Amino acid sequence: MAEKKVKKEDLVKKKSGPASAKASAGELDQVTLFRVKLHTGRTHQIRLHLAHIGHPIIGDALYGRKEDLQFLNRQFLHAYKLKFQLPDGSWIELFSELPEDLNQILKKANITYDSQKF
Repeated sequence: MAEKKVKKEDLVKKKSGPASAKASAGELDQVTLFRVKLHTGRTHQIRLHLAHIGHPIIGDALYGRKEDLQFLNRQFLHAYKLKFQLPDGSWIELFSELPEDLNQILKKANITYDSQKF
């Protein structure tokens, strides 16, 4: 299966407030919230491509910024919606709200998130 690159039209971003040149410990600066549509279900693609374009995922020990590891003990990845076809040909859609630990990160970064609008 060929690797699908992250396309600009697949990304929706919301930036936090103005980036501070001097971020102190306990602050999140230069944070962007993306919506990414995966076609293969491989999270490594998201991690690698976003890091390559300068937007590493918070909590990513391999590709992320080491200073961001203090904010989250896992990767900031969340599947809001999963849709797949069952063996009988019917489709199923599953939805999941953003977990509280990820909501707290958005609050620290001064980003308002509404899953219905995002």
